[in-house]
This record gives sequence, C-alpha cells and structure tokens, in this order.
Amino acid sequence: MMLEGGGGGRDGIPLPNVDGATLSKVIEYCRKHAPAAAGSSGGEEPAADGNGAAAAALIIREDLERFDNEFVMMIDPSMLCSIVRAAQDLQIEGLLDITCKKVADLIKGKTPKEIRRTFRVPDPKPEEQAEIVAENAWAFQ
Repeated sequence: MMLEGGGGGRDGIPLPNVDGATLSKVIEYCRKHAPAAAGSSGGEEPAADGNGAAAAALIIREDLERFDNEFVMMIDPSMLCSIVRAAQDLQIEGLLDITCKKVADLIKGKTPKEIRRTFRVPDPKPEEQAEIVAENAWAFQ
C-alpha cells in the first residue's frame, strides 16, 4: 500500500505491511482521535461554570474511551493483527495500546489450538511442529 502525498515532490509514503482495509480502519481511528490530540473539543462548548474546560475534557475522554471499546469490538481478530502491525509501523501509540490489549484479551486462557482457530492460523505440519518443540523445549517441560 502507498499513502499518496499532496505534492512537494513526493510520490507517497510506502506502507508495505498495510492493506487498504487495514488503512481504512487506521484512518477511522485517527479521525476520531485527531481533534482531541490537537487540543480541540471536537466542536463541543465547555460548560459555563469555572470547571467548564475540565468537564469538557472529561466528556471528550469518555467519548474516546467508548469509541475505542466499540472500535476494537467490531474488528475481526485476523484484521486486528493487521491493525497492530500498522499501528506499530505508523507509530500510533494509542491504537497500538488498544489493539494489543484486545489481542491479549482474546488469547487469555486459551490453548494454542484455540488461539490458532481464533486468529485463523493454520495448524503447523508435523515436521514444523517438531521443529517448534525442539526450538522451544523449555516451554514444553
């Protein structure tokens, strides 16, 4: 994937590990978080009392938390892994945090077979399994 620039002699920013569907989700996240990161209240006016700015900031933070929770809940586990890689490559710390937490929640308490099924990872061939066991013997003791 190539994110095309708006001129300046650049052809674009190469994003080799990001497909179009993943980039779309990353942009959705960024569009929601950009106003808060820029210090904007997203068009909401603070309350008239002395704590208006603090109250507005709390409302924005709660709105972003609600968005983040809904955002990760609606993402297919295989897409989630793609978004983790994109957030890492693009250095989007907040997105990386929420997606890694979701991955951790999805694998908590599951067997390797259940984890492979959740993330649609095919079972290793017998020779690959033997190699994995040999390389990681400490984990099988």
